Amino acid sequence: MHDLQILLSVIFIPLGISLMTFAALWQLYIMFTETYTLDRYQDDKRLVWVVAALFFSFSLAVYYFCPNARKKGRWFWLAGISGIVMYGLAQAWLPPAQAPSKVQAEYAVAMLDQACLQTHGDAAAVKSWAESHGGTALNAAQRSLWSEKTSEAWQWDVLKNRYVLVVNEDECSVFARKADTAAMLAALTKQTGLNAPTAEETLPNQLTERRYTLTRGTQTQQLRLVTTAAEQTQFQAALSIDFQPNDASSDQSD
Repeated sequence: MHDLQILLSVIFIPLGISLMTFAALWQLYIMFTETYTLDRYQDDKRLVWVVAALFFSFSLAVYYFCPNARKKGRWFWLAGISGIVMYGLAQAWLPPAQAPSKVQAEYAVAMLDQACLQTHGDAAAVKSWAESHGGTALNAAQRSLWSEKTSEAWQWDVLKNRYVLVVNEDECSVFARKADTAAMLAALTKQTGLNAPTAEETLPNQLTERRYTLTRGTQTQQLRLVTTAAEQTQFQAALSIDFQPNDASSDQSD
């Protein structure tokens, strides 16, 4: 039912706007073609009150003062009310728009899950994933901006944001610009067994690092969420997973 409502909403929005536009144009047509009957108020003080009524009622009073307009007016009411109802239902049925920072955070979490967790941080598997998903490989100088270790890194510019995936022998990280860290934590908690932070540390350059224990089945891994409020830094948030040498083998034996 929810999917049907979304589909109807996509149809109702342009249709509702079209009907309301038609109603407005039809009302204009009625005003041009039927107000000649107001000539009977010529040189009559009542014309002032008629004009005032038409003005303050947004021309709806024409159906009272011009009897000939009433028959034509049914199309105005039908189109106008139908358009308003359709547009209102569409707005009620469509899911609320998400803030861009939340969408970007959820994208970063999805990338971490697919590139790092599902591949268990295996460098070859991460490289294969990045190449198959259109990642742009960074050169040595560019990689040094994101990691001090020997690593490989790929960049994506999507959702009006920049994402960088870095993989080392024992670590896999996703860096994101303009991502909402609260939304990132909520998405992580929803997808994985994330506990309360086990440690918090203030780093140079206004960075804050929080460590979490991530539980997936019988696996326990250390996750680090690094955030910054400084706009001049390379990222707004970074998610990193530490992999132990037996991570992949223990998962395969489950």
